[in-house]
Amino acid sequence: MGRIVHLSLKVEEVEKTGEFYKSVFGFQDAETKKTRDHVSRHMTDGEIDFTLMKYDAGTQSAESKAAGDGPCIHHFAIEVEDVAAATAQIKSHGCEIISDPGVMPVKFRAPGGTLAELVPVGRYIRATGQHKIDRIVHLALKVDEIERTGDFTRRSLGSETQRRRKRAITCHAT
Repeated sequence: MGRIVHLSLKVEEVEKTGEFYKSVFGFQDAETKKTRDHVSRHMTDGEIDFTLMKYDAGTQSAESKAAGDGPCIHHFAIEVEDVAAATAQIKSHGCEIISDPGVMPVKFRAPGGTLAELVPVGRYIRATGQHKIDRIVHLALKVDEIERTGDFTRRSLGSETQRRRKRAITCHAT
């Protein structure tokens, strides 16, 4: 069973947005890097990798266009023990693979139309230090197939895991 370990926002200003989350909520910086056609500023609330990303001007990659234009929740990541097996499982549910073959993590369009990705255990850095960090506790997704999406997230994440972690996912129909 997987668990959500990452949430990525597509933003217009990585630096300014990151400083807001750092100063207001105490999120800690983990890493800023350039990957393929975007810059990512990885931050953490101690449990979840919270990433701010900005695509290069003019990029036309499938990943850059998958969530639409403008700022948005771009995707979330589910940590799994076996990425290949999980990829086969999501394909069996009719999910479209968005990332290029062989690219890690594996981005896919989940039931309901949202983007998600599969990552191996231990991919993201957890916070260290003593200062207070506010926690991310809820993720709401706008979806086009609420029943199918709900079934998929229950199978992928398990309602028991959601209760134990005191985090929630809510799906809203479009």
